[in-house]
Amino acid sequence: MNSYEDFNLFVVTNKGKYFVKVFGSFRSKDECSRDVGIMENVLMAGVSHPLLFKSNQGYLYELSKNGLTDRICVMQYIDGKIFYELQTPPLTQEKRFIIKQAALINKINIKPSLVYDHWAITSFLKEYKEKGSYLNQEDKKF
Repeated sequence: MNSYEDFNLFVVTNKGKYFVKVFGSFRSKDECSRDVGIMENVLMAGVSHPLLFKSNQGYLYELSKNGLTDRICVMQYIDGKIFYELQTPPLTQEKRFIIKQAALINKINIKPSLVYDHWAITSFLKEYKEKGSYLNQEDKKF
């Protein structure tokens, strides 16, 4: 799932703190449903992932106003840091947990449709051809 182009935020309510993914407006409903479906499958497989909160529309909620539709998914907020931020390598117990999570992910039997990712290394040449003219001459040398 590509999250670089979505708007991710946390919301604090009187019931708690929540993580909200607002999918990019250029994303189709099918693409958003695909991403939410992947998260559902991950959770069903027992992978450690923030819980999804269901609305009357399901896990993918649509808000429409003035002819525009926003699609959001609300999840459990996890307050934590990555190992890089902690400036410490993972302990043996943490490594085992990570390896177990990877094994659980690899057991998931789904084949989601491919989605073009502007940020993927495999897309670099295509993106450069389309957007390279915006680079200054010094950056183009790279």
